[in-house]
Amino acid sequence: MDKLKKAGKLMCIIGGAILIIGAVVFACGMTAEGWDLTRLSTVRYVEREFVQGDEEINAVDLHFRNSNVEIVVSEDAQSITLTYPVREDDDRTTAEVRDGKLTLEEEARGFDLFAWDFGAPAAKLTLPSDALIPVKVRTENGNVTVSSAEYAAIEVETDNGNITIKDVECVSLDAQTANGNITIGSLTCADGMTAETDNGNITATGGITAQSVTASGDTGNIELTGGTVTATRIELQTDVGNIRATLAGNVRDYTVTATTDVGDSNISDGGNGRFTLTVTTNVGNIDIAFAG
Repeated sequence: MDKLKKAGKLMCIIGGAILIIGAVVFACGMTAEGWDLTRLSTVRYVEREFVQGDEEINAVDLHFRNSNVEIVVSEDAQSITLTYPVREDDDRTTAEVRDGKLTLEEEARGFDLFAWDFGAPAAKLTLPSDALIPVKVRTENGNVTVSSAEYAAIEVETDNGNITIKDVECVSLDAQTANGNITIGSLTCADGMTAETDNGNITATGGITAQSVTASGDTGNIELTGGTVTATRIELQTDVGNIRATLAGNVRDYTVTATTDVGDSNISDGGNGRFTLTVTTNVGNIDIAFAG
């Protein structure tokens, strides 16, 4: 029995030593690679390109699985182009024009124990400056960036990733992420702006001007203090988080509904202004400033 115990202890010691050595080797290797997890991927990608020909395109609708996506406008571009990654073994996913709409639906894959995919290369949509058409982009696991330019309606969505809206003029903006942050530079929308995240922060680093502004989340802060928010209807809501914003005019310009169950608020319900302001957080503070 004593021999068995000694043998068991010896095996545990050897196993522990091997585990420690493996962890050290892994850490050293990943440090040498800058902790770039994509180096561990067993899935390989190739890049494809779509270039608009004679066909008319009046809308864009793209759906990726694991790619970061960048949307840009180029003064030099003469046509719409899309560069996008596909798996080497994927012969189905392709960008094509259907009834005037540029579409891409990346093929869904079932579970594969040996397919380690730590992120696909980035996709890039380039629009000519005169292509003011609606753009809808979704990626399930990746970030979305909308670069500084003028657009028509923009709809971007990611399940797990951040959304960055740089200095943009557009007809409308709808930005949604389940797990990630939304960052907005200066923004001008002819119609409305909607930013929604389940778990993450919504931050404006510049001013926002729109007919309506809606920012909502379940867990996270709303910080619209990088500039002045100008809109006839403003709705700011989070379940758990603080809300801070700087609004155009003064408090008399607004009809206010402000609610926090657990937290402090520097404004209260009331007023009879021509603009409506609704601010709600279950757990968090409310701090609204007025530029006027």
